[in-house]
Amino acid sequence: MIGNVATGYAITYIFGLAGLIAIIKLLPQVLGIDLEKEAKALEMEAESATASQPTNVSARMYRVTDEAITTIPVKQVREQYWDKASVVKLRRGDEYIEADPEGFLQLGDELHILAPVEYFTEIIAKHGEEITPEMSTGQFTETAQIVVINKKAVGKSLQGLDIAERFGVLITGVTRMRMEIPLSIKFALRRGDILTVVGPQDNVDLLGQELGHVEREIAETDMVTFAFGIVLGVAVGMLSVKVGQLSIGLGSAGGLLASGLAIGYLRSIHPTFGRMPDAARWILMEFGLLLFMAGVGLRAGGDIIETFLIAGPVLVLAGIIVTATPIFVGYFFGRKVLKIHPVLLFGAITGSMTSGASLSVVTKAANSSMPSLGYTGAYAFANVLLTIAGSIILFF
Repeated sequence: MIGNVATGYAITYIFGLAGLIAIIKLLPQVLGIDLEKEAKALEMEAESATASQPTNVSARMYRVTDEAITTIPVKQVREQYWDKASVVKLRRGDEYIEADPEGFLQLGDELHILAPVEYFTEIIAKHGEEITPEMSTGQFTETAQIVVINKKAVGKSLQGLDIAERFGVLITGVTRMRMEIPLSIKFALRRGDILTVVGPQDNVDLLGQELGHVEREIAETDMVTFAFGIVLGVAVGMLSVKVGQLSIGLGSAGGLLASGLAIGYLRSIHPTFGRMPDAARWILMEFGLLLFMAGVGLRAGGDIIETFLIAGPVLVLAGIIVTATPIFVGYFFGRKVLKIHPVLLFGAITGSMTSGASLSVVTKAANSSMPSLGYTGAYAFANVLLTIAGSIILFF
């Protein structure tokens, strides 16, 4: 039976991967859906701007030289020229001051700004003269990641937190379940979200206290948590429940997944353990996948020709049905019953099929990362359900 399972997996895997990608790529065209147009409409609805995820961030100083801007109240200047994300500090004389919304800028005022380069060239350079600071401003800034865990911060929008104004820190990106999420001023934080920020170290620490935990670049892996997690996962996988002659359990793979989920949840609450650099995580993921595929090939290789001759066409047809049916059912149920936006729905379908490659196809077609909003939640549930699906299927 184990050999047959491995052989069936090997035969149906090709369409399960390539066929899924092909269907996801062609379905929007067949249904007449312009994913790029729909994604732009969704971004506009969410008030997302292209500068909301800034790149090429720089710290510069400008002296106000445009007399026209000094005749406009500070409140109006903010509305017209501030992008609501860049950090702007006002220095008058030898001290930094808090600008009065009803007051006015003065010629000679210095603006210390942390922003994308485009903000300087397109806006600030028209109203001021760049000056050379007495010492490099770059040495006082750092890039760090902040994990959202504080209950008071969960559910709040970036606009409500007013991070740039209150903390003098620039948000350059946000990830949820390791997927990059489009930013908007109404973006609501969830527990476990990771904000990538740039700013002075003290300011970053203050923001970390407000939101949760500051995660800086690390080079070490927490091998203690890693080792105990593996042991716990194997132990959980050995547990099973007898229902008649059927034994239901997670197995070693399901146990390790459950252990990883538990450790990940605990780390989201107390992110002081379980650290693993991205490079180490990626090599383990890729190497683990290679070992898995090699194991499947070794188990299935001896019987694959015989099995294919006996039941190959039936298995291929079954693989096509099992791959295609959830996609079509999920799409029409999501659109007709749940009324989900097509961009989010296609992301959710790829998440429910646990296919990162298919998500890449959708995001490329949409020319946007908006589909990842639908992917993350569906992917989490699908991974958990898959661990027990094999045992449940045996009932039927």
